Amino acid sequence: PRLAIYVFIVASIMTSTTCQTSNDKTDNADAPRPLSAPTNRNMTTQIFAALKPAGLRLRAIEKKIGDLAVSVSEREFKDWEVYSAAVTACLLDVLIVSRVRMRGELVVHSMPIVINTLQGSVLLFGGDMIAQMVAARFEGQRRRRLDWPRLGKAVLAGLVMVGLWPYLWYRLMDAVLPQTVPDTKWMPSWFLEWSLLGTKIILDSAINGAVSLGLSFTLWSVLDDDSVEAWRGKFRLRFFKTWLADWLVCPAYNVISFAAVPLQLRPLTSGICRCSGVHL
Repeated sequence: PRLAIYVFIVASIMTSTTCQTSNDKTDNADAPRPLSAPTNRNMTTQIFAALKPAGLRLRAIEKKIGDLAVSVSEREFKDWEVYSAAVTACLLDVLIVSRVRMRGELVVHSMPIVINTLQGSVLLFGGDMIAQMVAARFEGQRRRRLDWPRLGKAVLAGLVMVGLWPYLWYRLMDAVLPQTVPDTKWMPSWFLEWSLLGTKIILDSAINGAVSLGLSFTLWSVLDDDSVEAWRGKFRLRFFKTWLADWLVCPAYNVISFAAVPLQLRPLTSGICRCSGVHL
């Protein structure tokens, strides 16, 4: 009888525990489920599903751009196509620098360093396109595949030697030398004005011309990964001839530049003048 009582007690405890467990499961089944995890999964799935078509479109656009870049890099351009593209790019650059305004002020006045560096890269890009086609014409070719890595180097070089440096140089010159001459009784004003203009022209051709050419040779040597001996060879063979071409062209231009061209526009006009003078 005592064993039967023990068995009855144990069975009663197990039955009550099982019932309690089943009730807990039923209560948990009837209770509202937390919304955070399933909802986050659903939202993530919906976001990815919505972005999937956009991703496919971007991949298609990227593929088209890549195919276009390959076709352009492998294409042989005619000389008139290159000349037209270079002249158009330079004209657009000139119009943007001289006409585009922001809050009633020319953008080159409000952001002179940014605009001048950008226009310098565009000018040298167009100038190098023309130079490559001129070299092809000397070789008797009317069509040529452009050297795109060289054009990329021209863009980087133009940022410094056509855009940034000339603006800093002209700003320094205007800060050091007076803009107008004082009225004096012992010397005519016209003589002082022409003396000031002549001083600016000589300094510009001597200092700015030499520094611009030095920057040009150095930047191109760095971008081409030349040795020190090759860099020195460029200076020995080309520096004096190119500097002489600069002296033949730029003094006549500077008469107009220092008299009428504003400071912010001088890098643009001097870049056109020096590039055209060197090519000629």
